[in-house]
Amino acid sequence: GIDRTQLGRNAVSAALIAYTMARADSGSFAVLAAETIGRGEARLGRNVGTALQLIASWPNKAAAYYAAADQVHYAADRERKAIRSLGGISPRTSSRVEALLAALDRREADAMREVLAAYRDAARTAQAPPARALSATEAELATVRPVLVGGPKEFLFHRDDIVADSGVNEYLSSQLLATVDGVRTGLDLYHIAAAEVREAGTQFYGEITPDNVLHLLRSAEHSKLFRLDRAGQ
Repeated sequence: GIDRTQLGRNAVSAALIAYTMARADSGSFAVLAAETIGRGEARLGRNVGTALQLIASWPNKAAAYYAAADQVHYAADRERKAIRSLGGISPRTSSRVEALLAALDRREADAMREVLAAYRDAARTAQAPPARALSATEAELATVRPVLVGGPKEFLFHRDDIVADSGVNEYLSSQLLATVDGVRTGLDLYHIAAAEVREAGTQFYGEITPDNVLHLLRSAEHSKLFRLDRAGQ
């Protein structure tokens, strides 16, 4: 099942963040924003570097391009969430948060241009990469859209019913399920998990495959805590 100790640590971290944000006011915005943006730029920069390394090192340049794009979008989405959390400081800071989000959008677009240029150089082409090739399991993941249906009480009694493949990191599994938002497909979740593994390194998380993600989602559905809708419905 999902590791209770790690979930407990996550709960403590979330509580500390919530406490800090609750005590902040509009006068604290500049300090918190500087910390958030500074650390976020460093994390995003590392992920862009990882993305460019993928294109340089993978023999299949088209596959490398899409993995690199996933890496950039994964990193930018995480920083977007961090910036949006600053909006909870005060209603008067909303315009400043929007400006920071717009700056992040521009940074993400710049990074994607870097990735595309690197792909064209490595593939020795002026063309855009061909359509992304999907394995049979990836194609199946693209057809499902996980939805959270269980509440706190249901999680208390049924969280141990969710079983990942043997060898799959339990913390990564819990993180993957935490990204379920009723909008992302199973394939989106796989791309997020793969990007997280590339960022942290396999020495921390091990490997993650589309089959691992499909197994986890089916187990989550069996637990009655999640439902697998058809994508596009």
